[in-house]
Amino acid sequence: MTKEIVIIGCGMGSEESMTGKAQKALKAAQLIFGPERLTRALAGTQQRVKHGYQVQDLLALLRETTEEKIAVLVSGDSGFYSAASIYAKQLAEAQENYSVQICPGISSLSYLAACTAQSWGDAAIYSLHGRAQNYYRSLCFGEKFAMLGGNGFTEVLQELCDWGFGGSEVWIGEQLGSADEKICYGMAEKLCAEKTDPLSLMLVLPKGTDKVLRSFGIAEEEFVRGDVPITKSEVRAVTMSRLCVGNRDVVYDIGAGTGSVSVECSIAAAYGEVYAIEQNEKALSLIVENKRKFLCRNLNIVPGMAPEVLDNLPVPDKVFIGGSKGKMPEILSLLLKKNPKVHVVINVTALETLQETLQALEQLEYTEAEISQVAVSKAIKRGRYHMMEGLNPVYVITADGRAETI
Repeated sequence: MTKEIVIIGCGMGSEESMTGKAQKALKAAQLIFGPERLTRALAGTQQRVKHGYQVQDLLALLRETTEEKIAVLVSGDSGFYSAASIYAKQLAEAQENYSVQICPGISSLSYLAACTAQSWGDAAIYSLHGRAQNYYRSLCFGEKFAMLGGNGFTEVLQELCDWGFGGSEVWIGEQLGSADEKICYGMAEKLCAEKTDPLSLMLVLPKGTDKVLRSFGIAEEEFVRGDVPITKSEVRAVTMSRLCVGNRDVVYDIGAGTGSVSVECSIAAAYGEVYAIEQNEKALSLIVENKRKFLCRNLNIVPGMAPEVLDNLPVPDKVFIGGSKGKMPEILSLLLKKNPKVHVVINVTALETLQETLQALEQLEYTEAEISQVAVSKAIKRGRYHMMEGLNPVYVITADGRAETI
């Protein structure tokens, strides 16, 4: 017996916000599984209903039920921050006699954009629902963005004001599609005191500052510094160009110092995760402050020393090593074990560390390292003259995991 399972995007949770195909599939179902908010509003009186949203609950239900037509309800659109793909993947891996289809729905973003006569195709999209994402990059480029709320938007609106974007246009939709639907419009500075419902969505058009924000090579003066060494902006720009951080990468910053590289990685990997590893107490407090300043929700601070504290961290895609405390071979060895294709960038200033690093890379069979020396001089004003003053040269080493695994 083949069980026909249809995963249905229910739009805003009412029949009016569902597609015709979704309504037809829902009415044909003998058994409906989904969160109570949806099943209570949409299930028919003759259909068996099981409240739930956990994958294991669905799989257990399917094993015991005799019904052949099952509807699995998800809110919004099946492809927009939805559990639909998780359900589909687990059902495919269950190796049971299931026929699985997905019916798309109307996303909350599409609905809000239509209600406010705004486009959303040119917007970056962030979510605060159980995720940690960094929207600072959208501010750097004056890019329209949408955000799904976790516990409302008071904090985000205040952050916009703190960065000089209090004049941004903001649309907020609460309880969309329900009898309690509320859509408000205003400037960020006017709305930042308003409490918003956890089930809400915000669309922002950044406006209001003449300050140039940078996501790459941010000036040292922008960071909270203390007396902890910081990677100079010019060196950081080269380092970031070598790291090639992707949108969803997992990145380690080993020996994070003030967290300047961590911050830039957090901005580059807006939908990924960054782990700042540092053992100095003063430096850790600075990383906390810089994390807050640059909106780095996806920056995780890991107290301690590498390689010991790396064991329980997620597998890295990219790794920056700014300090190893004499444990470079052990760190590089562990990184290979975690990800044989890991991409590593290492900054060193001492010739002894350079030699140790190159030997370790060769012994561990990393690909042939690319080495650049970055020597920066900055103009210092002396009376009416400007004199160039040299900074310590830095060796930037780039290497990848073993050649045969790539």
